[in-house]
Amino acid sequence: MKTNKKTLLAILFLAILLLPLAAMAQTNTFGKDINKSTLQSDALLAYNQIMDNTSKLVDLNQRGIGTARFEDEIYIATELFETAYASQQQGLRASFTDALARSKQTAQTIETAFGMKDELVVLKEEIDLEKTEIDTTTVTDLYNKAEQEFGDQRFEKTLEYINSAYEKISELQSAQAKSSAMLIASQQNLTSFVSQNWLLLAILFSIPIIIYGLFRKQMKRVILQRKHNMNETEVEVLKNEIRKTQAEYFVNGKLAEGTYHIRTKIYGDKIRDLNKENALIEEQMSGLGHAVARLEKPAEKKFAYKEKKGKKLK
Repeated sequence: MKTNKKTLLAILFLAILLLPLAAMAQTNTFGKDINKSTLQSDALLAYNQIMDNTSKLVDLNQRGIGTARFEDEIYIATELFETAYASQQQGLRASFTDALARSKQTAQTIETAFGMKDELVVLKEEIDLEKTEIDTTTVTDLYNKAEQEFGDQRFEKTLEYINSAYEKISELQSAQAKSSAMLIASQQNLTSFVSQNWLLLAILFSIPIIIYGLFRKQMKRVILQRKHNMNETEVEVLKNEIRKTQAEYFVNGKLAEGTYHIRTKIYGDKIRDLNKENALIEEQMSGLGHAVARLEKPAEKKFAYKEKKGKKLK
């Protein structure tokens, strides 16, 4: 059974390979047994068209266009013609209408193939030309699809993709033109506005500079004074926290010794840093010819303590 299957597959493969050759052989032998003098009207037109289509297969090959589709169509037209011719020779009623229609359709398809080949070349040149102006990614994709359809000899579909590519190019060009026009118009409007209002613009831009030059020292003093006041306020808060911590440790006994030392160290370090910063601020204020305004110290906060034996408030 396996041998029979292999044999059948081999025969089928050979048949597929030889079918186009058989078609070529058929078209090459077409006309040898036909007496042209007996052909009239549609018969003669069909005969000439089939011969013309056959001769164009060479041109198609030279242009790199596949011919399988045309060979099949020529073969069918030849079969239709020869069947009608055989009937005519036997004195029977014969019609060459189908053979003529088929051969004319093949001729139109051949011309379409030549046209599509040229159109693809022109489209590729157009895409290359437009690359510097627009994003041709979508157009290139349509071109590749058109080329694929052309290679598969679906020429009608090829034309659809080519037309879509040109429509996309026009759309992208239009969008680019609008964008460029808007940009140019904006630049012109801005240039016109500046040229007409240059004095007003110069005054408006000069005002902040003048104000800063006149009140620079005052502004700097205000900023430094505000920072100094904030630091002093924070120092007083931290001092109150230290007093509270001492009370909780020495009087009330609520804090462990380790916690007490950690808190007082943290608060003391912060107070020292803030005092250093205020000293620098005072120096800067002195350089500006202005002394720092001291804040009134708030009344010392008193805490209610429960006295604990053996410990005194430092």
